[in-house]
Amino acid sequence: MKPRITIKEIAKQADVSIGTVDRVLHDRGRVSPETKERVLRIAKEGNYSSNVYARNLKLNKTYHLAVILPEKNSYWVKHRQGVEKAVAEYDFLQVDMHAYSLAVESQTEIEGIIQEVVAAKPDGIVLAPIFLNENSPAVERLKKSQIPVILVDSKIPLPNCLSYIGQDAFQSGRMSGGLLHEGYSENYDLYVITFQMADLYNKTIAARIEGLENYFEEVNNSPQVIKINMEQEAMGYSELIERMLIRKKPVRVFVPNSRSYFLATEMNEVKQELKLRMVGYDLIEENKMYLEDGTINYLIHQQPKQQGFKAIQALHQHLLLNMEVEQQQFLPLDIITKENLMYCEH
Repeated sequence: MKPRITIKEIAKQADVSIGTVDRVLHDRGRVSPETKERVLRIAKEGNYSSNVYARNLKLNKTYHLAVILPEKNSYWVKHRQGVEKAVAEYDFLQVDMHAYSLAVESQTEIEGIIQEVVAAKPDGIVLAPIFLNENSPAVERLKKSQIPVILVDSKIPLPNCLSYIGQDAFQSGRMSGGLLHEGYSENYDLYVITFQMADLYNKTIAARIEGLENYFEEVNNSPQVIKINMEQEAMGYSELIERMLIRKKPVRVFVPNSRSYFLATEMNEVKQELKLRMVGYDLIEENKMYLEDGTINYLIHQQPKQQGFKAIQALHQHLLLNMEVEQQQFLPLDIITKENLMYCEH
């Protein structure tokens, strides 16, 4: 990214005083149209980033943005909070924001929403594509639309994707393997637990599990990875726990999404007997409760507010400032324990 020009350099190139540049950028005082146009052009070409400069650029244009996120559970609410914070902060970016919520994890609903959004021809789309198949009609429709898309949380091949904002899912799975295996002293059973059939088609969940398996491929005498999808196997929690207890081995559990608390609620009373160690994702209230009482040992924090904020920030840079946007904006793999939970921004 090229260096940003200063007000002093703008004044020199435009052959005007610094005071004149200041009046143009703050849109106050009388300046001839020719001078104003010249100053704004130089500022734009020089990547000048002041908010007041952006106010002058907007030219009374309202940008229509569509934000498509899954159901309003605790995790996705934080994405929306980040989006709202960015829209408020970039108040010079006039936004007519259309929020779409995927209340049902069905391909039919997703296809319908994408069709509606593309037909509306927004200037940009923020999308969490966790239930989208890369070969689905919805994705083809997005490709043909050429509307700039910011992907959050999950990544799919999309030529008009300006930027992916989220974690490296594969690497987070590898890291989880290390957390589960750390301090290994006796043979243990390793379970990967998912809950709904939709989880089996979630690209991010699949990448996390793949990363976990990749880690254990490099471990001597590694445990067998026992994968259970509760809905697919029509298994209740009591049956699952009984299966774990009867084997009389320490238990390691990997939950590759935000629903660790589903399991923690049921395993709380037997965690000592199972010598349980559990890794999950996301600092939602339900998970935090079980992190604090020791049923969940580690949570991987994905900074959903930052994802939402950075998504709007990227569209602002592209639409208003004509700046290049980083194609991949990986967020840190933050490991949260009960000891450092109090210091984390939730």
